[in-house]
Amino acid sequence: MTKPDPKDPSNLSLQYELQSPWWNKINDVLGGTERMRGVGAQHLPQHPEESDNAWANRLAVNTLFNQTELTLAAWVGRPFSEPVKRVDIHSQLEPFLDDIDLEGNNVSVFARKWFQGGVAKGLHHVLIDFPVVGEKKDGLPRTLEDDQKENLRPYWVDVPAENLISANAVRIQGKWVLTEIRILETIEEKNGFLTTFKERIRVQTPGHIQLWELVPKTKRSRKKEWRVIDEFDIGLDFIPLVTFYTDEQGFMLAKPPLLDLVNLNIRHWQSTSDQTAILTVARFPIMAASGALNEDNIVIGPGHWLHSPDPSGKFYYVEHEGKAIEAGRMDLADLEEQMAQYGAEFLKRKPGNLTATARTLDSAESTSPLQDMTIRFNDAMETALRYTAAWLKLEDAEIGMLAIITDFGPEKFEKVDLDALLAAVKSKAISKKAFVQELIRRGVLGEDFDPEADMKLIEKEIKKAAKQEPNFNPPGGPQPPQPGEFPPKPPGGEE
Repeated sequence: MTKPDPKDPSNLSLQYELQSPWWNKINDVLGGTERMRGVGAQHLPQHPEESDNAWANRLAVNTLFNQTELTLAAWVGRPFSEPVKRVDIHSQLEPFLDDIDLEGNNVSVFARKWFQGGVAKGLHHVLIDFPVVGEKKDGLPRTLEDDQKENLRPYWVDVPAENLISANAVRIQGKWVLTEIRILETIEEKNGFLTTFKERIRVQTPGHIQLWELVPKTKRSRKKEWRVIDEFDIGLDFIPLVTFYTDEQGFMLAKPPLLDLVNLNIRHWQSTSDQTAILTVARFPIMAASGALNEDNIVIGPGHWLHSPDPSGKFYYVEHEGKAIEAGRMDLADLEEQMAQYGAEFLKRKPGNLTATARTLDSAESTSPLQDMTIRFNDAMETALRYTAAWLKLEDAEIGMLAIITDFGPEKFEKVDLDALLAAVKSKAISKKAFVQELIRRGVLGEDFDPEADMKLIEKEIKKAAKQEPNFNPPGGPQPPQPGEFPPKPPGGEE
């Protein structure tokens, strides 16, 4: 085993080495059928005594039921059912939000990708960067006015978990403060009609950046080594990297919310392969014979006849009883139910079996795991906006706020929930207004529902109905009670 070179910037952190097997497994499943086939025996082991050809055929026809991808899309879709809210954004920052990454993506599109990456892997990063600029021709120091004239401004860079190969930090007043990060970047180079890609490592410390690339050790050598190809100072005294954690386990450590679901999905992939294989066997019955000659060239088919020298001999088909097929089908159904339930659990406000009343009345105090993630993500976006402002020296200004919705209700509204709410209104435990607001929150009523306007419509309908109500009291007959007259006087009765 080669001893790591302490001067090699490509050395991986311990956190990276611990989590990378999880990320690879998640990427394999999210990559779909072709990627799962590509990794071969890693997720579809070869059975004992199974031939290489049989295993290869089993792999080639297997298809992934990608519940992981469906669940991730459902989780991400709920908080991003509306664009990212912009609240009192500073006038200098507002124009940036329509092209936050200088690649044409607005802040809603970029934030969705950031959130999705974090939900998939447990953490995802964004670097707030600034274009590299040279010295002014007049030799004077650059100013913010110079940057504005040249349309230079900060922008957000997406940094997936796999690309941050190392990060170091120290604790200051209870918070982690970054002292160094190393990011693996892929650079596209064009040479005529040829496009090539090469790796580069960005080593960033407070106020300084180094760019490393693999270059030949000598002009004639094929061996390469990492060397600094460029370095420069920047105008910040901190590292503007923001990490979104879904469930922080430590510095740069997080358990991916999808990990257990991915393991179930891989089991489903394996069970699907076995089920397909057994169906292939079951659909082709085997011809058997007793008392037949041991001949090599027995032809079975139309226009051919079979014979046996043994009077008691017979020919027959051996068919599968189907018990194993049914067991395999049930296994797949059970796995699919477990995977669907896993996704639903992240939308529930409280684990366990609660009564309808408890689930309804406690909803304001409890949050689902997915809602917890959205709250953390809003904190991350706030930090990113603050770092963006720091490039423009707006640290002390009111920069505003970015936010995604965090209250999107449970997965479905059950009848017992409605009954509990109606009972609460009837017993005056909650007001009618609170009842309507809860129906809106749970998606029973649309978000554009206006309770006050609806109340006016109800009053209007009541008045209209009263005018149209027929009078069934004949002349001289009993009259309805009048104010202060109860019970009514009978016709001709005495006072």
